[in-house]
Amino acid sequence: MPCVCTDLTKAPSRGAKPALTTLCWVLSFCCYSAAAADQEADQLWDLSFESLLSMEVSVAATKSERIIDTPAIVSRYNADDMARMGLRTLKDTLSFIPGYVLQETRIGNTPVMIRGLVEGFNQKVLFLIDNVPYWMPAHSEIPLLGIPIEAISHVEVIRGPGAVYYGSNASAGVISVVTKKNSEKNTLALSAGSNNFVNGGGYLNHQFNTESSFYLAFEAQHEEGYDGFFEGVPNLPSFPPETPNSGTITKSEEMRSLLGRFTYKEFNILAQTFQSNNNDFTDPTHLNVATELEYTGSLIHLDNTWRFAKSDLNLFADYNNFYLQFPSRNLFGQGVDGGFRFDNNGDNNNRWRGGGTYNYHWNEYLGLFVGAEYEKREI
Repeated sequence: MPCVCTDLTKAPSRGAKPALTTLCWVLSFCCYSAAAADQEADQLWDLSFESLLSMEVSVAATKSERIIDTPAIVSRYNADDMARMGLRTLKDTLSFIPGYVLQETRIGNTPVMIRGLVEGFNQKVLFLIDNVPYWMPAHSEIPLLGIPIEAISHVEVIRGPGAVYYGSNASAGVISVVTKKNSEKNTLALSAGSNNFVNGGGYLNHQFNTESSFYLAFEAQHEEGYDGFFEGVPNLPSFPPETPNSGTITKSEEMRSLLGRFTYKEFNILAQTFQSNNNDFTDPTHLNVATELEYTGSLIHLDNTWRFAKSDLNLFADYNNFYLQFPSRNLFGQGVDGGFRFDNNGDNNNRWRGGGTYNYHWNEYLGLFVGAEYEKREI
């Protein structure tokens, strides 16, 4: 039974006793033994430099290719390697990548800076799950807390512009999350830490036959968080000059996510839903515009591929509903709260997308790739 321990220590929250140690355990129940996993890790370390350069990625081209040949600054991180390094979330993994900086803001969102390029609501970053775009129509936010970690096979990133191949939202970089495909391992995981931090998840796979399979992944996280103190926050022009500009708010991340995939030959159905809450606090604060962000998102995607001798045709369609709402303390003055929400509980904030691609290979060096796509957004 493999055990991975990560340090989840955070500053004590209100009324919490200082933690002398952090207790963390990950329980994994799988069809293969820990010895087999360790053997795979040893084999990776035994690879030559040439073999490592021969590892393939698919984030920057129409087909898999060696990292050394790809026309972009690309990195790939496997889930097993992430776990061995103590990276237990997608946000942890992105923070580990050179050139990526994740900024935890006062209002609770997380802008992703890639090689110095950043925008407050991630309009310059394209987020993909199994090559399907997933972002909020209104604010272009991406679901950093929306993908169960147990479902991830590996993460591929482009550090730099990817708009030539991907189009919208890829001017700073691309984050491509690739889920497990036909994995024979079933896993359950549990982590615990200070400030009543608890995270649990799992991955369940069933192979119907050689042509069809189904998997389901889930994750939930709860914590009391820690007290973050902010000083010298600029006052809004509408506030009186004597308004305090420092204060404390609770910084926390809570989430629930579910992801399933059904595959029959070359036909795929992907479905995902999640809810997350950043900065869950109820006490008054002197901090100007202290915000609690609540994200809700769901995605359903269908595609089918027909493969021929020298070409392949892919047709796809998907629906993405993704929105946020937030109460804001002191929004209109000290002690005068406000907030933001969409009409109809956010159901109108969605994206419909459909289209297809055709890829023809004349030979190893020359090919033709064409595609068409129609998208409708409502905000």
